[in-house]
Amino acid sequence: MFKKTLTLMGIVGLLVVSTGASAGSWEHTREGFLIGFSAGAGGAALELSPTSGGTITSEREGGGAGNFRIGYAVTPTVALAIESNAWGKSENVSFLGSELDFSYRVQVAAFAATWYPSEGGFFLRGGLGIGTGRIEVKDQNSTAEIKDSGLGVLAAIGYEWRLTQKFALGPQLDFGYMSLGEVDATDDNGDAVRADYSVNYVNVSLGLNWYW
Repeated sequence: MFKKTLTLMGIVGLLVVSTGASAGSWEHTREGFLIGFSAGAGGAALELSPTSGGTITSEREGGGAGNFRIGYAVTPTVALAIESNAWGKSENVSFLGSELDFSYRVQVAAFAATWYPSEGGFFLRGGLGIGTGRIEVKDQNSTAEIKDSGLGVLAAIGYEWRLTQKFALGPQLDFGYMSLGEVDATDDNGDAVRADYSVNYVNVSLGLNWYW
């Protein structure tokens, strides 16, 4: 996961250097509709909180990341948008002599606000909405799916360079969290208990945004 993240950050760095000469020639004008998306990599972890107390956290899994948003800049420094932020991965697993395709996906769909201090390229973003976790298992004959939804929270920090009058490019760091309900678990004594479970992820991506 760390190698993927470092590689992505290296690509972002090269893009920043190669576009730095032209970046700055356009002001960050925001006064209407906007649309944007990003792609990158990140890591997600599952957390269990048994009713008997304590917390169990899984190892962080590396995967792909993406983001899409559409909204409106209500002032030059504040934009409101509907946003979808996701992490996912797929892998092939051998189980009891069969080859199974596992797909994992977590997503936060939220109403988000973005703040651009001093009308520049730096931004902070926060949102609240619905978080969804999905596991899909396929073999040669059938498909099974587990899906849960609950409260979702997202946050982001980043910077963008205005490369044309309407287009901006830049790196961003996203954080997503979702509380997905309860599952059956086993405590340290081997007793069956109920546990709240949640998922969080941290993504590094390259964002492309258009402003009108």
